[in-house]
Amino acid sequence: MCPLSGRWAKVTVATKASLEPPNVKIHLMTGLLQGGAASGARQLTHALRQQNVDAQLYFPAKLGDEADSSDPKALVADPNAMVATRWSMPLPTRWAAAIRFRLHRQSFKRAMRRRPAGFEIFSSPQGAPRTPWPPANAKLTGEDIIHLHWVTKLIDYESFFASIPPAMPIVWTLHDMNPLTGGCHFSAGCRRFTEGCGQCPQLAESDRGPQDWSRQYFEIKLGLLKRLNLHVVAPSRWLIGQAAESPIFRQAKSFHRIPYGLSDEVHAAATDRAAAREQLGIDPDAFVFCFGAADLDNQRKGARFLIAALQKLSQQGWPQSAGRKVQGLVFGGGQFPDSNIPIRSLGYLQGTAARMQVYNASDVFIVPSTEDNLPLTAMEAMAGGTAMLGFDVSGIPDLVIDGQTGRLAKLADADDLAEKLAAMASDREATGSQGENAKRIAADQYTAQREADAYRSLYAALLADDDSVCDLPTAIDAARL
Repeated sequence: MCPLSGRWAKVTVATKASLEPPNVKIHLMTGLLQGGAASGARQLTHALRQQNVDAQLYFPAKLGDEADSSDPKALVADPNAMVATRWSMPLPTRWAAAIRFRLHRQSFKRAMRRRPAGFEIFSSPQGAPRTPWPPANAKLTGEDIIHLHWVTKLIDYESFFASIPPAMPIVWTLHDMNPLTGGCHFSAGCRRFTEGCGQCPQLAESDRGPQDWSRQYFEIKLGLLKRLNLHVVAPSRWLIGQAAESPIFRQAKSFHRIPYGLSDEVHAAATDRAAAREQLGIDPDAFVFCFGAADLDNQRKGARFLIAALQKLSQQGWPQSAGRKVQGLVFGGGQFPDSNIPIRSLGYLQGTAARMQVYNASDVFIVPSTEDNLPLTAMEAMAGGTAMLGFDVSGIPDLVIDGQTGRLAKLADADDLAEKLAAMASDREATGSQGENAKRIAADQYTAQREADAYRSLYAALLADDDSVCDLPTAIDAARL
């Protein structure tokens, strides 16, 4: 582990020549092609290739149709950037692996159906039958770096990690907590992952125990990863801190924080607020707040706290007491209940332009998540010049700087959320200033080029095979988190 000083280390920048083809190849891997984690992997691949880095993104072959998505957020324009993964193994081995995988999945799925409601998915490290490195269609150069993203359902941990040479550099960008836990993707406040899991509250009571699924999966991950040349990256301070506390990553060589970068398309889509409101038919003088998530019913996204806050404000005389019209905008899959406060449900918004129009029309974007990494919706809202309101938890304070880019409320406190929202409606000047600050910070810190530059520097340091990886500006001292 890097012997750092407990602060951001000095700046070291890789030269373009150090990563130019044909010497170096970056093999990025993702188990998804849609959603925030997939968008991050796809956009990074595209940004790296634009900087003349030989990078390819491998994805499960069964997702081939999604690779042709017309969603601008997910699209990598270069068709050579993406590869449907093919795994190499003799036919008898393939059959045997498929049988073992099917038997495992049958028992695993039965256990998952017994889980208590309200939690996100719980994943097995056996996400595929057998996946030895390298894939059959990977073109190795001798100076290769494996860059993992959200790889659930893409790899089988045992066959994949056991086949990687110990010296080969591996970068793992975390998008949720699954790589550092025994199965959950967000722990809902549980800290058992710091001690090896077991007695998992996200499993059915009848399935819990000292050696339950979570403990078994944790030990599999721990045993396979400790021998590797592994470097862990997360977009938020919170998630990299969680990773450093997990024994699974105790032997990682370095830890880094590299925030997501927003595409030029997102930054360019920011428009005048008055124009956006005219397009949506909203009063130009109204106070407009918005909330959105891919799944509005996802407990972790906190819609219930926003609903309770709006009920509280309604009891206090909103919207009449606000002194001007109030309009709420909600987007995403699922249902949002009616309220005495006018709410317009926009459904699932397809594409960057549609979402940016909503952010541009809004004074405040509300992020009531109880656990989150670095929400893409909040980052997009920042780029649109919209102030934010969220709970002081996990990765949200990285974006919502209280009093500067928005306001932070006490975790899971609907009354405090209501109070902060009312204050933002009352103080138009301060809220507008926070939105301007957010836009300026997004334009400076959250760009695709900045993210790609950070990864290029990391790749170059890993190939240099010296202590320069510890001197990167992204490096942190995990022991002091």
